[in-house]
Amino acid sequence: MSQRQRVTLSRTVKQRQRATQSQTAIPRQRATQFRTAIRHQRVTLSRIVSQHQRATQFRTAIQRQRVTLSRTAIRHQRAAMQKSFENVSGSRTIEIPTTSAEDQQQALSLQETKYARSLDTAYQQIGDVSFDEKTKAFQLRLYAKTQLAESVSVVEAHPSQAATTGWQSFTNSLKTTSKTIGTAFKPGYTLELMGVNNSQNILYAAKDGKELINIAEQ
Repeated sequence: MSQRQRVTLSRTVKQRQRATQSQTAIPRQRATQFRTAIRHQRVTLSRIVSQHQRATQFRTAIQRQRVTLSRTAIRHQRAAMQKSFENVSGSRTIEIPTTSAEDQQQALSLQETKYARSLDTAYQQIGDVSFDEKTKAFQLRLYAKTQLAESVSVVEAHPSQAATTGWQSFTNSLKTTSKTIGTAFKPGYTLELMGVNNSQNILYAAKDGKELINIAEQ
């Protein structure tokens, strides 16, 4: 075999080796790329699942927080009301001295104003209390944009949903307050819960421990 033939043969062998190596390398590269893609997909899926779990946990926490706020508002209202009434429940029913009718009316008006202020203090964490002299009613108006006000506004707009908002528990406390008014102040006075969406609407009313108006039962 001549020198040229040897060189040519050597080149041919090298070329075949390179072709074989190239053919083997391509599947290996493809397999590596595939495994890398799978790992990326797994990481991406893991992140998506984690984000979904965090979002679900966040929504659950918000829902629990709303329920807690609603319960806390009612507890604060009851505690403040009880404390205020303990200060006045020991006093006797107000006696108006026998004077002229005008003097009696003025004295009664002063007492009504004073008692309205004591009720306003009792409910100061959830709303304001005013007195309507014409109807002899103490009117409670809730502070806007609070959890309790939002729950009451739902009942005001959709009375059939009262059972899902804690309405009965809240109105029971108002009925108890109306009974306390009759004993600590004077009987014959009404306690009214006014509307959140329309402050002139009476959503609930009770007098001397007896329910008069309940929007959830109309």
